[in-house]
Amino acid sequence: MCGSSHLKFEMVVWANGRNVGPEYKRVKVHNGDSFPYLDTKIWYSEEGRLKWGLYKKPNQVLKYLNGGSTHTNACKNAISKGVFDRAVRLTYLEEKDYDTPVNDLFEEQAKALEVAQVAPNPYPTVYQVAQRLWENAHRKDTRIQIPPKFKSKVDSDDDDSTIDTALTDDDSFSTTSESSISSNDSTVIAANTKAAKKKNQRKRRARKKKRKRKPRGVNFVIPYSTFWSGEPIHAVIKRLKDKFDLRWLRFSMSYKRFSNVRELYRADLDRKLDEGLESEDFKTRDCNCKGSNRREGNCIYGENCRKKVLIYKIKCRHCSKFYIGSTYDCLKSRADGHCSATCAIANKSKYAKVWRTAWSNHANTHLGISHPDGPPYQYVQGRFTVPTVKTMMDFELMWHCNGILASKSFGKRNCILCNQERVEIVRAMKSSKNNQLLNRDLKIGSKCIHKARFHNFTRNV
Repeated sequence: MCGSSHLKFEMVVWANGRNVGPEYKRVKVHNGDSFPYLDTKIWYSEEGRLKWGLYKKPNQVLKYLNGGSTHTNACKNAISKGVFDRAVRLTYLEEKDYDTPVNDLFEEQAKALEVAQVAPNPYPTVYQVAQRLWENAHRKDTRIQIPPKFKSKVDSDDDDSTIDTALTDDDSFSTTSESSISSNDSTVIAANTKAAKKKNQRKRRARKKKRKRKPRGVNFVIPYSTFWSGEPIHAVIKRLKDKFDLRWLRFSMSYKRFSNVRELYRADLDRKLDEGLESEDFKTRDCNCKGSNRREGNCIYGENCRKKVLIYKIKCRHCSKFYIGSTYDCLKSRADGHCSATCAIANKSKYAKVWRTAWSNHANTHLGISHPDGPPYQYVQGRFTVPTVKTMMDFELMWHCNGILASKSFGKRNCILCNQERVEIVRAMKSSKNNQLLNRDLKIGSKCIHKARFHNFTRNV
């Protein structure tokens, strides 16, 4: 079903009576006073406060397990608890609602439970349901609304427990003091503790050394499957290794899972919703370069100056060294950042340590020699400027992708832009000679610095 046109998805925006303009082909506008979302209905009160409550679909009929069934009483009692626990979780509660019985606040659910003969007798109050939820969640579930009076009661209970603990500690202390433990025994216990710590430290150092002695390890990563019913895949690899005498092969197995149905549907939904959408933030615009951004009448960026979400290469015009970087901003803006960092180092600015990059360190070594096109670099009022630094740079676009697709992974371990940058750096490491690549090895394992943002979409009517 995924990848075909059988599954239909649409997006609904709640306008709450406001005019939001024409509708997109897959985006509808809901102008009602309330907005249904799954099993919850959202609306604004007269005071302008956002509230929510249970939502029942127009054709929905509430039916529960009949009380005359052969199920145990515990199972029947759990039905009413589950119904009212869910209702309390999904309802905006005010302080006056906590003393109300649940059958008065959730009449339809109570009536359906009475028809099925599994209704509780008597009905608990909302306060009692919230108290049970709070205790079952071990006071860590922040989604549950707790009445102020119960919260104060919890705090007082914590104080009582603290006092009880203190009394228990005092009793244990008095008992211990009466047992007359000698100072020699305490010295032996302390010595054993230090010896155990040193032993654990030696084990950790040994494990680190063992990992360092396996630089030639090969990881085989395959999806987990029962297809290898006759012989496991690791046994096949070992048999082939012994058969062809591959002594250099030191392999480790790593199994990954296949995508489940939910993930397949989610990917198909994202693909269909993004179809035909274009972000104003990541839109590619025409070149508008002038001045120092042009060389011999042509754009120094190859007409790619206003493209976003890309991998670029900066070549030094003095030598054969180059730098690979990524940006979700315009290529021209990122180049200005490199030039500013170079000028900050050359002019000994206070921002030199903050803006320092691998390219700026290299470019700063060429500022004292002749210009590639002839005369030496010129100072402007005793300082180097951005146009001066740009004369030693050549730019090349290595990779470019859709901004909407890439921005979904920004800030995560599977960032598309960061992973593609690592791939290009590794390729350059293998292909370049005489250490021409300026990127540091830390760039491969560094954390993603890209930040996700909301998009301003273009509207095609």
